[in-house]
Amino acid sequence: MQSKIMYIENKSKGHHGLAWIGFAEFSKSGQTVYFDGKAFDLQHIGIITKESSAVFK
Repeated sequence: MQSKIMYIENKSKGHHGLAWIGFAEFSKSGQTVYFDGKAFDLQHIGIITKESSAVFK
């Protein structure tokens, strides 16, 4: 898997969500991002978690 440093912010409750900077890994297709033990689907507006449908940007 390809990995790179990313800034991830939880926007599910507005503009003042928690934020992280860390290594994220991408699937071979590039459609899924893995961060902090969670899988995220890439969407046009942001990233949607598979577990909770929370929106991260």
